[in-house]
Amino acid sequence: MPFILLLFAAVFIVCGYQGTLGQLGSLLKQDFTGKNNFGTWLFAFFIIGALGYLPGFKKLSDAFLLLVIIVIILVNDRNGTGFFQGITAAENGGASATQQNVTPTSLTSGGIFGTPNGSNNLTIASV
Repeated sequence: MPFILLLFAAVFIVCGYQGTLGQLGSLLKQDFTGKNNFGTWLFAFFIIGALGYLPGFKKLSDAFLLLVIIVIILVNDRNGTGFFQGITAAENGGASATQQNVTPTSLTSGGIFGTPNGSNNLTIASV
């Protein structure tokens, strides 16, 4: 437990030094609020872990905890990319594994800023 508190303290100190404590707060708020939040998974860990303290339920609790960890790894996140796609994207320098290179093939006579009536017709073809 002291190790976890030291880890949290180190994260807050680094974020405070870099001036990104507000960004950390907004990211944590996104993780724990709204639909499909991480709080649901924490609650599942708590309930299954508490079940393990009952006599005779230790092995069952361990099996369910392993199942929850496998589901967290294999389930798709909000952006539609799963754990393995995220690892692949990180290995490729941050580019998403599902991104495609696109190049504009034609622009209308209005150029980049569109036609005088406000319409902007841009055709993009994937390569």
